[in-house]
Amino acid sequence: TPEITSGVGYVTGLGYPALAVFSVIISSKEDILFHHGFFIPNLLLYVGTVYITFSWIKQLTNKSWISIVGVAAFLGASPYLIWFVEPWNGHVVEFAIIGIAFLLIRPKDTVTKKSVMLACLLAGWIFATRFVDILWVLPILIPFFILNPKKIPYIFPAIIIFALVLFSQWTYLGDPLQFPNTTNPWEE
Repeated sequence: TPEITSGVGYVTGLGYPALAVFSVIISSKEDILFHHGFFIPNLLLYVGTVYITFSWIKQLTNKSWISIVGVAAFLGASPYLIWFVEPWNGHVVEFAIIGIAFLLIRPKDTVTKKSVMLACLLAGWIFATRFVDILWVLPILIPFFILNPKKIPYIFPAIIIFALVLFSQWTYLGDPLQFPNTTNPWEE
């Protein structure tokens, strides 16, 4: 329908809009943060993504100069900075995917229980933000847990988030597997 494609009645997961709540609460209606509540979260997600990219390249190569060149190429050869100016729930997905890769794609003995739980929380955040985008991290998670079956119990935090997201979609949209962005709950 035209309402859905134009953005009217667009429903998105709570994983991204929840980030703007703090900015809106601490500011008055005249304050710029009230009207641009995603500025600080987007800036933090941008800096976090760049930092994790730098750290991951350094971890893989053990050379800082390669990390600097890699991040410079990443920022200079792509419209990544411009992409982050626009509020969009894809920023959470990008940050979480690079975070999961950083936490899990490393030598087996350096992956701690805390890293696995944090990676699973990031996967849950992806699911809470754009539920179909969980498919992007399955190629990382499935082989990791096949190769590390003793770490499977640490996926419990993600299971809780997944269940809450499915429950909220069932309550709000009437179907736990309904894609939030393809429905218009305000339409009679």
